[in-house]
Amino acid sequence: MKKLNLTLLVFVFLFSLTQAQQSNVGFGQSAKSGPGTEYRFVWFNSASTKEYYNANFILENELKIRNPELFKKNNDGKFILNFNNFRGSPYESNEYLFGHVTDEISQKSVNLFLRYNVYNDIIELKASLEKDEKTIALLKKGDISCVINGKTYNYFNFTNEEGVNKDGYLKLIHKGTNFSLYKRLTARFKAKEMGDNSYKKQKPATFSKRTSYYLKQGNKVTFLPKKKKALLNNFPSLSKTLKTYLSKVHPNLKNEKDLVSLVKFLDSNN
Repeated sequence: MKKLNLTLLVFVFLFSLTQAQQSNVGFGQSAKSGPGTEYRFVWFNSASTKEYYNANFILENELKIRNPELFKKNNDGKFILNFNNFRGSPYESNEYLFGHVTDEISQKSVNLFLRYNVYNDIIELKASLEKDEKTIALLKKGDISCVINGKTYNYFNFTNEEGVNKDGYLKLIHKGTNFSLYKRLTARFKAKEMGDNSYKKQKPATFSKRTSYYLKQGNKVTFLPKKKKALLNNFPSLSKTLKTYLSKVHPNLKNEKDLVSLVKFLDSNN
């Protein structure tokens, strides 16, 4: 694919999507009703210049200066992550996977290739897997969702483990009528440690991931503790139902299948 200027690239992209899906799905504009509707899928650096946000920008700027060994130059002279030089990954999957983005207001969707950047909590997307295709980031809004490899990701405001309100992506595990189970992935980076002597060996740079689970009831999304006492404290209005289930089933609150069963029970008893 030849290098195109930004305006032409966007035009070709939007035209191909319109032809393929017979919809007016676009990127970065405000949602409007009526003919010629355009949808709000992509971040801008500037509302006036409408330059597209490069999804690699945050990851590279945050790591490249202090940890240059994490990167290598590709054949085009661009710095890319060198996955052989560290353990783990900042991504849920290093590869872009087929999926789609949906504007929940209009219920219009567009097929794309996506991956979840866990470390920066952003969804990266491409129109194609051509090597010169630009990487851009999904707009972080509650009414814009995406599906990656068959799994739905929503951007929610939620109460985390410390009781603090936060915004971020949650992955749908089970959708019920009144209660739904979501998974939250976070990633931590630990820089390379040099070995001081023969007794202390060098440790490579590492991305380590952590999984937590959340219960959605109505518009409220709350952390699901891994201990029974904390679970009852977090959901006082559900304590009677929870006590009944916990005493009969004795679920492992660290096990995803057990949590799905718990949410199904709540759904059928409330």
